[in-house]
Amino acid sequence: MKKGNFDEKQQKGANESGAALITSIFAMLLITVLGFALISAGILAQNISTNAREQTEAYYISEAGLTHATNLLIYANTTEFNSILQAGDGIANTGDELSTRPLSLTPIPAAGIIFGNGKYVAKVGDDPADADGDPNKDSNGRIVVTSTGYGKNGATVTTESIVGIFGVPAIIVDGNVNFSGSTQLRGTMGGIHANGTLDLGGNPCADGLFSATGTIPGANKLNSGPGCSDPGFSQPFRDAVPVPSWDIRSSFYNRADYVLGAIGSKKGKVYNSSGTMIADTSLTLNKWVISIGQEFTWNPSSGLWSTSSSTLPSATYYSEGNLEITNSFGSESSPAAVTLIAEGYIELKKTSVLIPKLENYGIMAGTDLMLSTKVASGSGAQSIFYAGHQIDISGTSSIAGVLIVKNLADTNSPFCGCNRVGLSSGAIKLNANMTLTYNGGLFKNNSKIISWREVRY
Repeated sequence: MKKGNFDEKQQKGANESGAALITSIFAMLLITVLGFALISAGILAQNISTNAREQTEAYYISEAGLTHATNLLIYANTTEFNSILQAGDGIANTGDELSTRPLSLTPIPAAGIIFGNGKYVAKVGDDPADADGDPNKDSNGRIVVTSTGYGKNGATVTTESIVGIFGVPAIIVDGNVNFSGSTQLRGTMGGIHANGTLDLGGNPCADGLFSATGTIPGANKLNSGPGCSDPGFSQPFRDAVPVPSWDIRSSFYNRADYVLGAIGSKKGKVYNSSGTMIADTSLTLNKWVISIGQEFTWNPSSGLWSTSSSTLPSATYYSEGNLEITNSFGSESSPAAVTLIAEGYIELKKTSVLIPKLENYGIMAGTDLMLSTKVASGSGAQSIFYAGHQIDISGTSSIAGVLIVKNLADTNSPFCGCNRVGLSSGAIKLNANMTLTYNGGLFKNNSKIISWREVRY
């Protein structure tokens, strides 16, 4: 072999070895870079996962705080919203608004509450849509609760809800209302709501709101506060409030102590709670004599049971027809412990003072309800007064509880062929000089969550 050829082959082999070394180095470098990239990606993925977990944890902490805070508010009455906004340092939305709630409900201090691996802080502020211009005063029955959840490594999530009044005020009407007279609505739920237009006349006064789903003509006449010397608050175009209602027969027939019959073979007969007939007025000159001075008279032509007695045994009296009390009934010192229920109308023609015998039910009329002169619940006991159709109140009344007007129809009551209280130009007419006091408690869940949102991470 020639020496030149040998040298060329040797040089070629050296070049190939050098190229292989460089290739190996680049391969190792690439593998190293890829390794670092995979490690970095793994670390990044772990960090993302950790952050996501911590944010999720903070979210659930925030939700726990929001649930706690709204539960503290959910049973609040209208006027309590102001005391909540002004709690602690007197300034809303600083975190101490729920620090003064009853211990039995576990208040939320300004520093928050430790929860799991973090804590939550809750703040309560006025609804931004409230037009009164005072952030420490509620005038539209809505407040904003904000909960911030703090998790590990500075993770935070804030959630927010609007809590609004849902409870039944002192007077609630499903329809238009023409409200006049010098009526005073007192107590923590001392207000009136109409699912319709609320036309105000006279000199109305209320501790709470005058609200309606429609307009409120005459809102300039409102008064509020002790002595009715302060301007009152009105809230037109408010959300509709469900009006409680009852099917009289299915709700009360089997719960009555005495059923005064008016239908079919039961006309003019009286039955006790066991369904046993205890009186047949066709044999006793249309009278059910309970005892001396205590009796009911049956009028078959109008399906009316009436009494002129000043007292009756403590009981729940249920009329399948209509029901009247024509004499002064009960007294301030000795209120009548009775509940009066009728499938038709109920009328109290003179001063009546009663306390409810059946739970909180005072007077429950399937159609129209008429209260004349003075009607009081007696001894401060709160009662439910209900008209399935319309209501008429006259005279100077003193009532503790709620007036509920369902306004189901404007038709005749059964048997009498009479419409005792009709609509006035399509509206319920309330014209009385009464004092109606209601401090809540007859219906649960006075407030509700109206909206919810997650504000930010």
